[in-house]
Amino acid sequence: METLKGLCEEMTKAFMEAEEQLNNEQRSSTCFRLMLSSEVQEEFEQLQQKNDKLKNQNKRLKEQKKRG
Repeated sequence: METLKGLCEEMTKAFMEAEEQLNNEQRSSTCFRLMLSSEVQEEFEQLQQKNDKLKNQNKRLKEQKKRG
């Protein structure tokens, strides 16, 4: 997750530094990639949270099974 977040931050920084040198097509393409990276990062974080919840649920069920 940190790698993806760092990549997104680097791309944003590079875009802002080079903004004046990009033509409209390059600017649009870069904005689209940044937006897509951000959406992927959000979805990844949501899936990671869901995965953590399922792991905890699985752990509790295994403990209950051992007791019962």
